[in-house]
Amino acid sequence: MKKLIFLALISTSIPFAALSEDKIEMKCYVKDAVGVDGLYLINAYQEQKSKLPSQLIGRSFSKGKYKNRRIEQILECVPETELFENVIARQLDRQTLR
Repeated sequence: MKKLIFLALISTSIPFAALSEDKIEMKCYVKDAVGVDGLYLINAYQEQKSKLPSQLIGRSFSKGKYKNRRIEQILECVPETELFENVIARQLDRQTLR
């Protein structure tokens, strides 16, 4: 009986493990409604990577001194491990605490 319960628990956790592997950490260089540059960090599914810029427009920052400011423009999105092409974005990335 214990083996059966153990197998049932393992079999239900396998799909969730597969889903978590499909997610990647992304960072986006954005401008808010006031025109202030910033970085927006997000976990996204691999399939949503190309749609991410359009999904972020209109969202608000949830932390930091720019809390509750709305994102107006997405200038660049890259995986967390890669460097931005934009020089200003790279400088912001170096200064951002994680």
